Amino acid sequence: MSHLRILMALVVRNLIRNKRRTLLASLAVGVGLAALIFTDGFMLSMEETMIGAATATFLGDGQIHAAGFRDTLDAEMYMTEADALLARLDADPDVAASAPRTQAFAMVSSTAHASAALLFGIDPTREPGLSKVDEAIVDGAYLGVEPRRILVGRIMAEDLQVEIGDRVVVTLSEVGTDELAQAMFRVGGIFEIGVREMDRSVAFVPIDRARELLAIDAGAHEIAIGLDASVSSPERVWGAYATDRLEVLGWPDLMPQLAAALGMTDVSLFFVAMVLLGIVVLGIVNTLFMSLHERMFEFGVLRAVGTRPTRMAVMVLMEAGVLSLVSMVVGGMLAVIVCALVNRNGIDYGGIEYAGVTFQEPLRAILEFRQFVIYPLWVLACCLIAGLYPAVYAARMSPSTAMKVYT
Repeated sequence: MSHLRILMALVVRNLIRNKRRTLLASLAVGVGLAALIFTDGFMLSMEETMIGAATATFLGDGQIHAAGFRDTLDAEMYMTEADALLARLDADPDVAASAPRTQAFAMVSSTAHASAALLFGIDPTREPGLSKVDEAIVDGAYLGVEPRRILVGRIMAEDLQVEIGDRVVVTLSEVGTDELAQAMFRVGGIFEIGVREMDRSVAFVPIDRARELLAIDAGAHEIAIGLDASVSSPERVWGAYATDRLEVLGWPDLMPQLAAALGMTDVSLFFVAMVLLGIVVLGIVNTLFMSLHERMFEFGVLRAVGTRPTRMAVMVLMEAGVLSLVSMVVGGMLAVIVCALVNRNGIDYGGIEYAGVTFQEPLRAILEFRQFVIYPLWVLACCLIAGLYPAVYAARMSPSTAMKVYT
């Protein structure tokens, strides 16, 4: 133990002796650690923002359909037990909100043009608790008690050359007979969700009117579900409602492109970590070798008076460890400062669409306790690994050669 105290005293003395080099090395490693923590926090924020935007905008955390409906979007495949399912969902403590919807391909025509559309019938009272269709209205008003109101996207409104109060005709195929059904609606609101496909080719009408047009009574093609924030295992909830006739899918299955994009963030973070840790390793090796060559005569004397090679190696490794500990403190402080400064206003990606999701809010780095444990331990491990080469070099050093060359 006394030998370790002596070695530690030598290590501390050496680090203090050249304060500038120690400060620069600590800053270099600390900046790398801070960059790694910030990158992780930023990507975590991006993941949460993208998932939140996808699920809260319209998708929901999950959806119930008749088995096979999503493969064809055939309006004939609807759920007759929609009301019973909604009653179960309302009584489920794991479910925060649910809303029935009908879907059908339709033609929306104005006096100027016609546009193909995916017509959704939505419940005006339930839908606001699950999606942001009501918040996306940029002109006019959300659906109310008037059954002959229709909401169209901003791009569709431009294509049809319609404004609030203008009349449009909706044409679709009646379920069961394939006969054409037509109804006139007045444009009650124009929405802009931010997803180009929805703003161009989606329209919303009250679900009761949609059911009447499709002749499906109280049926529904889709029930969107929003889970309570406390739910940790969505699959357990989905399994409670899945049957041979009903298919329940979570958002990763509903938006596989988003799930794949989020999977790539882990790969991206890994490569960023490898680059930053590589820089850390090179910085530590350079610092230790500079220190080693400056003190070559000192090392030669230590070897000459009988210091064992293993203790020489341990001293170099201890220097790498102490330097990494200082760098961990510096890096942690820098990470907190940088994230606090960035998070004041966030990084604005508003309007940018990626993997079918449009960013609507500034991104702010999310700091978690694990980031200040895992990444500093990575840095410590890399510093110790980086110190192996200089440590072996010092252990194998010939005292006569060191004292001869550096005197």
